[in-house]
Amino acid sequence: MIRYGIVGAGGFAARWVEWIERLEATGVARLAAAVVRDRTRYAAEVERLTTRGCRIYASLEEMLAEGQIDLVGVPTGIAQHVPMATQAMEAGYNVLIEKPIAAAIQEARALREVERRTGRWCAVGFQFVYSPTIQ
Repeated sequence: MIRYGIVGAGGFAARWVEWIERLEATGVARLAAAVVRDRTRYAAEVERLTTRGCRIYASLEEMLAEGQIDLVGVPTGIAQHVPMATQAMEAGYNVLIEKPIAAAIQEARALREVERRTGRWCAVGFQFVYSPTIQ
């Protein structure tokens, strides 16, 4: 079972939580960890996730250091995609981010270079692009 760690609990990250819960119901994956910087603002989400056995971290650094996950999801703002994906890959994790991959082509190229250097991958979630039907 894939142990997901995601950055965020509100906004679009809340949708990721729903999707991972569907995967959990099939035995494919589970949400093992989440970074929630503002625990007061997202108190209800934190309580719900904690009750389900999800570890909550204050920062990406903390989550990566624990080593309790297999894959890092970055459903954040575009400006955070490349820095967070880079940090995760350099820590030894594969990454799934949202579209667009970056704000500029130079950032996307830099991320590709991080993939080559670390031997990790960074995939971009876009609708059903990875579904067997589309493939």
